[in-house]
Amino acid sequence: ASGFWMKNTLLPLDIAFFAGDGSFVDRLTMEPCPGDPCPVYRPSGPYRLAVEVPAGGFDSLTGAEVLTIAE
Repeated sequence: ASGFWMKNTLLPLDIAFFAGDGSFVDRLTMEPCPGDPCPVYRPSGPYRLAVEVPAGGFDSLTGAEVLTIAE
């Protein structure tokens, strides 16, 4: 599965991954990486969508572990 990396990113980001049906898959905090090699961040399962916010951005949401994406 493809992943995300943080090369030359200035601030930590949280990323939430969602399946094709909108159900929550995983959430990770990604740290800035000033140069190669940078870690690749991958969710624990297959995903179709990803949403990035500044680190801690999901913390204020109640039940962030069960977020869903809806039309």
